[in-house]
Amino acid sequence: MSDENTNEVVEPTDLEKAIVILNPLIEAGTDEDELGIALVQAGFKFARAGRLMNQVLEARGLRMSSKNRFAAVEELLVSQNFAPNDWADVDTFAVTVSEEVEATTKSQALASIRKYAKQNGIELPSKPKGAGGTRVGAFDRFYAWAAENSDASDDDIQEFTDDLGVTEKQAIKLGRRFQGIMGFARGFQA
Repeated sequence: MSDENTNEVVEPTDLEKAIVILNPLIEAGTDEDELGIALVQAGFKFARAGRLMNQVLEARGLRMSSKNRFAAVEELLVSQNFAPNDWADVDTFAVTVSEEVEATTKSQALASIRKYAKQNGIELPSKPKGAGGTRVGAFDRFYAWAAENSDASDDDIQEFTDDLGVTEKQAIKLGRRFQGIMGFARGFQA
């Protein structure tokens, strides 16, 4: 590239290079690990590749910096006169925030709500324990299922994983991990 006024060659910035590399990959639905790998393969150092990837994802609205997220959540909390009576109010507001603030998950919304409450001296109601204090994450559900299905085949494990309600890519990754765990358990049992 050259500057028309001075005929001086102007090199693209690292961010411009990253945009050229990542945009087609993002359009194709490539996961973040592979995006980072593409930048490293293009010659960027690992830490720099991660920062550039984050900048590109932020520019595309697929990710938001915690600083910008907190500012957006804070604005929403102030406009809604946030004063929760119980955890259900906090939980409901976190869902609202995740829907209204771009590139924000419910857990990110909760983190911002907690930060806002701490900074403003608001005591949040405590979160009630789940039924029996049990968690319901994918691994917890898998361990409960595996205990009842110790003779499950790899196909059975993948079928269970497909029914978790996660994306296809996540189901494949979880299925592989669960198959490895089950294989280890079978070997240990033998």
